[in-house]
Parts: sequence; C-alpha cells; structure tokens
Amino acid sequence: NFFVCLSVLLIAACALFDSSVDRSTPTDEPLPSPTPFQPLLMTATPEPLNVWISPAVPDGLRERVEFAAGSEAAPIRISKEENAVLKIQANAEFWPVEWIFALAAPFPTLQDRMESSDLIAAWGGADGFSEKIYLVNSTLDAMVDVLGSAAEGHVVGVPVDTLIDVAWSDRPSFVIVPFDALEPRWKVIILDGQSPLHREFTAENYLLRVQFGLSGSSEAVEQFLRVVDWPRTNREPTRL
Repeated sequence: NFFVCLSVLLIAACALFDSSVDRSTPTDEPLPSPTPFQPLLMTATPEPLNVWISPAVPDGLRERVEFAAGSEAAPIRISKEENAVLKIQANAEFWPVEWIFALAAPFPTLQDRMESSDLIAAWGGADGFSEKIYLVNSTLDAMVDVLGSAAEGHVVGVPVDTLIDVAWSDRPSFVIVPFDALEPRWKVIILDGQSPLHREFTAENYLLRVQFGLSGSSEAVEQFLRVVDWPRTNREPTRL
C-alpha cells in the first residue's frame, strides 16, 4: 500500500509541471508586434522667384515687394534684370496697377492751376518757365514716358527725404509726387481742370498716370501674387 500511494503522488506531481498544460489566465493577451518605422518624405523646397524692379517703380509699390522678400526663406528675391524671371515695370502685360501722380507746389504758392501744355513746356525747358520741377528719382524715370525728355537744370531728381526741404527752399517751384505721398505741406495744382483730390476725378482724362505691371510667365506671376499684396491703384476714392 505504501508503494501504491507513493506512485500516485509522483504521477500527480509530474502532471502539475507538465509544459503542455496552458496555465495562462483568461485576461492574458499577446503583445502587439512593433510597427515598422515609416520615414518622413522630404519635399524639395522651390527655388525663390527672381524679381527685377524697374527704377521707375514708385516707392509705395516697391516696398510691398521688398517686404515679401525680406527674409532668407522668402519665396521671392530681388535680383538683377538679367537674372529675373519676373519683371515689375511700366506698361507690362499682366496685372496692371494704375499709379496716379500729382503736380504740387509748396503750400503758400498762389498758383493753383496749370494746363498740360504748359507743364510739358516747363518740363522740356521752354522759354518763359523759370520755376524748377523737383521729384524723386523713381518719379523722374516714370515721367519721362509721360512728358518726354527732361530739361537738365529745369527738372531735378532728389532723394525722397530731401524733396520737401529742397522745393520749399527754392520757391517758387513745383513737384510731381505719387498721390499716396501727398501731405499737408503741398498744394495740389489742378491740371487741365482735374485734381486727384476731387471725388469726381477721372483718371482716364488725366495726364500724370502710369500703369505698372508684371512681365513673365503665368506660373511666375501666380507664384508672385501668392505672396505679394499687389494693389490695383494708389488712389482709393473711398479714402478721400
């Protein structure tokens, strides 16, 4: 009997440690398999758009472009004309901007009217016109297309920060300034009965206006317009 009992105990012990028996609890779950690493796809950064700005482009328009090109990561950059894929210049093909200029004089000036024929004559240095016409260099370049060749000594280009002081110190004198650069120290001269300060002003019948725009491929124009706040005019009637 002793040996029978011992045999039974040995058999039970072997069954207890049998590796074929599943001892996992119902809550045990298999570990998830690791997810393979997916590398990030690197997209190529497009080359900045090379833009040339004509010297005739007014500061109010130029500054918008320079602002958009103001960082190393900017999608456009200012370049020389020969390297540009997009040009900003007068009488360009795309997205014309109408820039209005005003004939003006130091505010104490008595004269308040002029005819286009007289302005063109004074610009060309005709006899009988002694007053000088002062303007910044970009405006001088733009006005050559409108008024013709400027008479040396009669028409004088100056830096923008000296224009007021120079014209006021040489009275009587005239200036031609972009409409958006007008300020209280200037008296706007009515030209051919028209003043850009008047609400009934008609740009189509006004001499001192220039259209600037974009020259380049449609793709370059589209890329440019995505990043530059490009206006339609510098004279907003609602702001008069």
